[in-house]
Amino acid sequence: MILRWVITGYLLLTPAARASVTVAWKIPVSSLISGYQTHPKVHKLDKPPLPSPVFESADPLWDISEALSSRWRDPEGLHSLPHSGLPPIAGSWTGEFIVWNEKSGLIVARGEENEIAALETILGFQKLPETFSTKVELIDARTPDQPSRSLSLLARNHEKASAKTAAFKATLTTTDVYLPLREVELTATWQTRDQVSCHVDASATVRDGVPFRFAKKDSEELLVTVTRVLPDGSPYLTGRSREINGVIEPWPEEREAPIPPAQPLGGHLFIGWFPMTPPDTWGIDSRDLKK
Repeated sequence: MILRWVITGYLLLTPAARASVTVAWKIPVSSLISGYQTHPKVHKLDKPPLPSPVFESADPLWDISEALSSRWRDPEGLHSLPHSGLPPIAGSWTGEFIVWNEKSGLIVARGEENEIAALETILGFQKLPETFSTKVELIDARTPDQPSRSLSLLARNHEKASAKTAAFKATLTTTDVYLPLREVELTATWQTRDQVSCHVDASATVRDGVPFRFAKKDSEELLVTVTRVLPDGSPYLTGRSREINGVIEPWPEEREAPIPPAQPLGGHLFIGWFPMTPPDTWGIDSRDLKK
């Protein structure tokens, strides 16, 4: 047992277990470095630091590693862990590079995972403003080829937003529950194409970027899609990516809340929170469902 523990510990410390990764964040460099093009510690690159799908040969690239050194804390990544209780420590970037890609709007870095974790804390990606873009739409199954009637709303976390047309009005408040879940409080009124007046006042927990059906009247469905967006309007869940086997793939945060166990009510009855996928993933069209 002692020999096995020693061998395992040795393997964890080998270079193969501490391989570098390439990660990109959709963060404006102006939020970190003022006047980066003339900053004395920012350097224009003639070519990409290494071959990677995140770079193209003609991309204007800027090395910002030195400029971020003064902001560096926690080079080992340990002090960035939630509830670690460890104070920030001084240090410097020890990874391979930190580059601003002016064309794509990405900050690209390559380093070991602990270096990347500490860098992400400095970049403040998880502290970007919580802004939600919401689409409220009415879809009529009788006219699938016609565009849906829709309203677009933009608001910060906990803020109320409203939009309306002559025959369609919606007011909602979106709250970040735990990525990727959002709590939506919705009030909507509209007239169907048959001139029937409808009203909905409801709340639901929805998944970011996935349409959720709030109501159905005859052939019409009221769908709500909430998407957290970055300052440039792109989806927050796609604002963080990494290179895997030569391909850049989205790297969403993995901090979904654990689901508490159901509680017995007596007999064969239970109460609890049971996650469900959208109806369209069941192999049937949600428009064919009956209320």
